[in-house]
Amino acid sequence: MKQLYFNALVLETVDRCNAKCAMCYQAAGPKGSDIRGDGRLSLAVVKRVIEEAADLEELVGSRVHVSGGEAFINYREMIEIFSHARYCGFHDIGATTNAFWAISRNDAERKCTELASAGVTYLEVSTDYWHLPYIDPKRVRNLTWAARQTGVRIMLRTLTSRDHHMPELLAEFTDEELLYVQIGNSTVAPVGRGKYSLDPATVYGSVAADACCETMLNLTISPDGNVYPCCAGADMTASLSCGNVHHDFLKDAVLKMRTDQMIRQLIHVGPSSLLTVIKTLGYAERLLPDHSSICHLCWDIFRDNEVADALRSYYQDRQLEMFTAYLEHITADEPTGCAAV
Repeated sequence: MKQLYFNALVLETVDRCNAKCAMCYQAAGPKGSDIRGDGRLSLAVVKRVIEEAADLEELVGSRVHVSGGEAFINYREMIEIFSHARYCGFHDIGATTNAFWAISRNDAERKCTELASAGVTYLEVSTDYWHLPYIDPKRVRNLTWAARQTGVRIMLRTLTSRDHHMPELLAEFTDEELLYVQIGNSTVAPVGRGKYSLDPATVYGSVAADACCETMLNLTISPDGNVYPCCAGADMTASLSCGNVHHDFLKDAVLKMRTDQMIRQLIHVGPSSLLTVIKTLGYAERLLPDHSSICHLCWDIFRDNEVADALRSYYQDRQLEMFTAYLEHITADEPTGCAAV
């Protein structure tokens, strides 16, 4: 049986965001998520989850990542979360932000100093064409400058489409302003708010038939407390939740991921492997005709609870058949009589 490992614990602490970007897969905004509502993890729950995660053997490395929505709208709580993660033994600690709080260089440097003192080692800054109407690029420049002064690593997390490319964003920065800054680029996907706002013709990508996500997993807690094996769209479905931290231990949610045959198939073989079963079950017409990535495909499958329930029943039956066959095998190998003592 293949082992299950996670690269990080991801804490999505809020659904709210000060921006309302057109491509947001979480559909976040000032009033919460258009899809998920206005959820928020309390500080007490977050601290308990971090403590439980510190004891998980499936969590390799030592990384805690906080995101939203825009988690920095609760800045003081963030400092407590980072400090607690460091106290529990995590050493690679960071967050995603749109940099709205870096109003000036002085503000950015003061807060980056405080963040570094709390244990933060990196920040991922979301910025691209879709963020520009909400976040002045000057604030991103303030943050990249402050990070250099305080030793915090910075990655710009950008998205592109056929209509909007990297040069469009990089024109907002000088070469000097990007010194020691990593840039990570992905393509937009028609998920969440993007399902309605993005023209499918502008979306790059296609699904690789044999792609799976087993090396890219992040143990994710959503603002409503649900536990997921990743944070790239699966966390916007109800059907892939493997527990809830408000009434389940984190280790029990991970055990479900390790033993649920459907989830194991999804993780270790890939969402494309489910398509034949979906067709056999008569649900093929429920899916979109094309997908931009395996994350897009995964979301498309599991956003439909009826399709997800049918898949889970199918794999539970297969799991029962395998277990029954195993019992019959070991029973057949048992001796029929008792040896004399």
